[in-house]
Amino acid sequence: MEQRKSENADDTKQITDGTKQNERGKEMYVRYYLP
Repeated sequence: MEQRKSENADDTKQITDGTKQNERGKEMYVRYYLP
């Protein structure tokens, strides 16, 4: 249960960080990943 709780916390942090960088990253992702 403790491990699971830690994993969930890490996932939540990654999601939060990803959401913040999503707006910036979106343009870069489109440029790099889309032809």
